[in-house]
Amino acid sequence: MNNLLFYGSVLFSLTFAETTNSKICMKQQLSMEPHKMDSS
Repeated sequence: MNNLLFYGSVLFSLTFAETTNSKICMKQQLSMEPHKMDSS
């Protein structure tokens, strides 16, 4: 049961970090090159 809880928390942390990184990358791309988003 402890292993399941541990893996669950690790998976949640990885997913949360990945989502946060994606949002940061998107914000940086938008602020740096807004014309690229318009073309695509």
